[in-house]
Amino acid sequence: MSQTVVLTGANGFLGGNILLSLLEKGFKVKASVRKNAHLIIENHPKLTVFTGALNDTLFLNELCSGADYIIHAAALTRQNIADYSVYEKANVNATKALYEAAFNASVKRFIFISSANTIDSGTIENPGTEIKDALPWALKSHYVRSKAEAEKALLSATNKVPVIILNPGFIIGCNDTGKSSGQLFERIYNSKLQLVPKGGKTFVFAGDVAEAAILAFTHGKIGSRYLLADRPMSLKNVYKMSAKLMHKKLIIIQIWSFLVRSTGLFGSLLRLFYVNTSISDVNMKLLLRQNVYSGEKATSELFFKYTDFEEVLKMSIADFLLKKNKNV
Repeated sequence: MSQTVVLTGANGFLGGNILLSLLEKGFKVKASVRKNAHLIIENHPKLTVFTGALNDTLFLNELCSGADYIIHAAALTRQNIADYSVYEKANVNATKALYEAAFNASVKRFIFISSANTIDSGTIENPGTEIKDALPWALKSHYVRSKAEAEKALLSATNKVPVIILNPGFIIGCNDTGKSSGQLFERIYNSKLQLVPKGGKTFVFAGDVAEAAILAFTHGKIGSRYLLADRPMSLKNVYKMSAKLMHKKLIIIQIWSFLVRSTGLFGSLLRLFYVNTSISDVNMKLLLRQNVYSGEKATSELFFKYTDFEEVLKMSIADFLLKKNKNV
């Protein structure tokens, strides 16, 4: 008999990849989406789509009824909102409400998709691990703060429903809606000149995050966080590799760090007057650091392997170019 999984954020980039993996593995899926949202797959005998708000108790109880597991991938990820209460409502309060509904439905495990940014990053020589939380300055990011507060709320209540938290790095993969790796590819595709800061990211394949989420149904230690982080790379090198695979010639100019920080300070000043902008001191500081993490704990306790990064990049760019050509 198939087990039933509630998946929130099923219309997003990561959510879509998780949805495909769940259906491929034979799970019944109750997918929660926003009004007028489109799914990567809309007609499947094991898929039921629910449209509603994650702060609606009646909707959540209906959504979670009969579920074995929950993967909570829905989140407000935009970085440009000046008012923290917007993030609190979407990322903290909604998570708490969904968790209560999971408890009422006697769900076996609650898998929360968080962010690597709630954990302090490191360097190539000493990568960040799950034992160290984000530093206070990083929590000035409304998004990071909201994810950290959601984690804290879940871990304090994990005796109700067992919780596993997944902390992916920068997600790359196919079927991107344009907010993650797709946005990076779009920049390279559209402009020969690229202004790139000195920072870096630790990349992870969307398919690997989906696999880890499913493995977390039966593996992993309850109440634990798992970094999903495969390949640390500088932004400059990622741009070079991506351009080569697109057969594009780039002129890359590395922006001086003091200019990036100065721009961030100006953005923070605007935010004091509740001007919505993604430019802020904390966001620029996050952009400039190496953002190196270790994903070894996940491989040893969730029992999965990361997909080769070069193959992931080739696959992702091929998918991006295919969709671009279809739209021409």
